[in-house]
Amino acid sequence: MKTISLKVAWVYYNKMQKRILLEKILKESSKAVQASSMEILKEFENIN
Repeated sequence: MKTISLKVAWVYYNKMQKRILLEKILKESSKAVQASSMEILKEFENIN
């Protein structure tokens, strides 16, 4: 029984780590897109 519960715990741990990593990557990507969007907005303001 311990082996099965350890396997379940390990699978859960790995899923959580992947989720945390994906969240970090998405936050960084979001910040990059936000910065890029602001640059484009500033360029459009300068055209007018």
